[in-house]
Amino acid sequence: MDSSQNNPFNSFSSGGTGPNGFSSPATFGTGDDIILNSSPKKSKKGLIIGIVIAAVVLIGIGAAYLLLRGNGTLSTSNTGKENFYRYINYLLYGEDSTTELTGEYDADATAEIYAMLSSDHKKMVPYADNLNSFWNGFSDTTNNFVLDNDVTKNDYDKRVKFIVTYFDNYVKMNGNKIEELAKTSAVENISKVLDDYFAQFEQYDFEEAKTFVKSGRLFYDSVIEMYQLIKESGCDLNGDMTEDKCDEQKIFGDSEVPENLGDYYSDMDGAVYDIAEYLVENGWKINVELNGDAK
Repeated sequence: MDSSQNNPFNSFSSGGTGPNGFSSPATFGTGDDIILNSSPKKSKKGLIIGIVIAAVVLIGIGAAYLLLRGNGTLSTSNTGKENFYRYINYLLYGEDSTTELTGEYDADATAEIYAMLSSDHKKMVPYADNLNSFWNGFSDTTNNFVLDNDVTKNDYDKRVKFIVTYFDNYVKMNGNKIEELAKTSAVENISKVLDDYFAQFEQYDFEEAKTFVKSGRLFYDSVIEMYQLIKESGCDLNGDMTEDKCDEQKIFGDSEVPENLGDYYSDMDGAVYDIAEYLVENGWKINVELNGDAK
């Protein structure tokens, strides 16, 4: 781009022939003749303009530095490193430890967060609260880094928050809860419960979260529809399921609800697991960024 397009003082220089593009000042003789003054009085305008331009350049350099630092190589203090070790040890091993992480990422290795996905809710909540606290302790001490796979600090942070939200609210919606609601509540009341539950996850705009919300809602709505069909058939869910009224073919007929349930659940559950796996894999990448090649 022509540098003159960015010069806020360009309008002063059009048609000029002197230094900095300014035209030479003119003086008038005793008659009507115009005499060019070859030795004009020295003006301070050029100096002022030069200072302003220099200031603009320096501001631009400073802004570029801050931008690059805010979206580049991960940097933190020694205390920040300890905070990270505390987070990653808890994520992987469920241990509150600042011991430096060694080794390298293994996609087949177990991790505490995976175990928590199928754990009791009473264990999920304290795990989620500690995980969130330890991550925030590290996040508050580092810049807006970008890993070598283009994962940003913000990308990672949103997935930590999703997992914390999922664990903290697991008791509000799961297989046992939807069965209880289906047996005891009206359809419109159940729909309101589902609206409130999934609204907590709609704030997360990444792909796995969107899959969780979409597939999860389809799954739970289908479960409710399935129970409604069972009720309408006269089958007693708490009674003898071998009686004629509980015949599956008679209850569901050509309905695709039972067939689709498995796919919806797989997509919903898989999305949560993918987020947990994301945290583990990129947690190892953060470790490499902080310490060089994994030991």
